[in-house]
Amino acid sequence: MSETKYIQIIQEISHNFFDKLGIDYNKIEIEKEDNSIYRINLEVDNPPFIIGFHGERLKAIQILLKTIAWKNGIPSDQYIILDVDGYQKAREKKVLDLATEKYETVVQTQISQTMPPLDPYLRRKVHLLIIEKNNSKIKTESFGDGSSRRIKIFYEK
Repeated sequence: MSETKYIQIIQEISHNFFDKLGIDYNKIEIEKEDNSIYRINLEVDNPPFIIGFHGERLKAIQILLKTIAWKNGIPSDQYIILDVDGYQKAREKKVLDLATEKYETVVQTQISQTMPPLDPYLRRKVHLLIIEKNNSKIKTESFGDGSSRRIKIFYEK
């Protein structure tokens, strides 16, 4: 199946999902970010209702949408991210800014730094960010279980 077909499937699923829940939205846009990430950009009048406390409701809805998409032909190796009025993008920026600060601390001090617990998507983004920095001495490693998984950024001697 083509990327265009995947976008069309995700668009249909998103519209049907929010329509059936009776959630009013202003716009739904699907964008392809890289080889394996599709972002559903949802614009609503009441973002906190969809986002929930610390994004918990948003994560739950994202899991449902991802599962429905997989059952409708989207391969399970594709990430589907639900973003409401830029909430996820802002959160990603904060995490990547923190990872950059921690990376720079490791470069300067050679003292390991640990990120707070992150979901798999954000851990992946942090790993890729550090790889892009192209410093062969700085490595990352995930550790912990479940929702407590973290990333350690360290200097490899």
